[in-house]
Amino acid sequence: MNKFLSRIIIAAAVSTLLIFISCTEENITNPPQQETPDYFPHTEGTYYKFEITQSDSSGIIDTGFRTVSYSGDTTIDRTPYRVQIDSTETNQQMTVTES
Repeated sequence: MNKFLSRIIIAAAVSTLLIFISCTEENITNPPQQETPDYFPHTEGTYYKFEITQSDSSGIIDTGFRTVSYSGDTTIDRTPYRVQIDSTETNQQMTVTES
């Protein structure tokens, strides 16, 4: 029984020693800082123009352009938002939406 108890004590001591050795400051590594690219900038004056083709349920095809631009900003419930203006111009009509 003494051999069994001494083996358990030795195993516990070795395990504890390994835990303390492996958890040193030298083993801590931080990921490198990377700059996040701005794939969709939405600053003042930025705009995007898309050529669109749409059809209705009767099969009539309408073509035109959709323009998205940014104009100013607003705060709602202490949360800042950029004002986005969408305009769609097709052969049939022109629509402007501010959100």
